[in-house]
Order: sequence, then C-alpha cells, then structure tokens
Amino acid sequence: MADPPANRQSSFQAALENLTDGVTTLVTQHFELARYELRMEASEVGRNVGILAITLAIGLLGYALLHVGIILTVGWLFGIGPMALTALAIGLIHLIVAGVAASRALKRLSDDEQRLPETTEELQRNRQWLTEMRDNSSPGLPAETS
Repeated sequence: MADPPANRQSSFQAALENLTDGVTTLVTQHFELARYELRMEASEVGRNVGILAITLAIGLLGYALLHVGIILTVGWLFGIGPMALTALAIGLIHLIVAGVAASRALKRLSDDEQRLPETTEELQRNRQWLTEMRDNSSPGLPAETS
C-alpha cells in the first residue's frame, strides 16, 4: 500500500528540517573554528612582534654604547679627524645591519604557512561531501553552479 500524501509530505518536511539544522550546525562550527584559529594566530604574531620590539630596543642600546666607546677610544688615541671617520663608518655599518635584520624579521612574519589550515581543510572536505551527496541523490536536485 502506498504512503498517503500527508505522510510523504511530513517525512519530506522532517528531512528538510534535519538538513537545514545540519547545515546551520556545520556553518556555525566553521565560524567557531575560524575564530579559534584567528585567535591563536593573532596571539602568536603578537608574541613574535613583542619579542622583536624588545630585542631591537636592547640591541640598539648595546650598539649605541659600543659605538660611543669605540669613537671615544679612537679620539683619545688618534685625535678628532679619525674620531669623526670612525663615527661615520660605525653609523654606516649600523644602518646596514639594522636593514638586514629588519628585512629578515619582516620576511619571517610574512612567510607564515597557509592561514586557517584546519578551516580550509574542513571546508574542502565538506565541499567534497556535498558534491558526492548531489551526485548520489535524486535527479531533482540542481547541478553545481561553480
């Protein structure tokens, strides 16, 4: 005996509600995962930037004191002319070293791996699952429009 139309409609409605609830839960979980990964990445980047700032400040103070000592020693040993040339040479070396260090630090900050790897992987799995569901389902479902 065939199902009455009311039973068929209520089972279809229940299946549609289950599907809607599942998709809503899936989207919510994706947003929660993305939020969590962003928080973790932001705290790691913040920590790296903080460490970089502190080490640069300590390094600059050390360089400044070293340069003052070298310049005063050269002035004491050889006079004012060589003292000025020493200050110029040390300044140039200092700028070169700072430029290399800053470029390496910026490169390290920008060379991070793929952003949100778990979220990206999960979205790819879901897309594959939805494609399989569409391919295995009844011919009444619309084709993918990507």
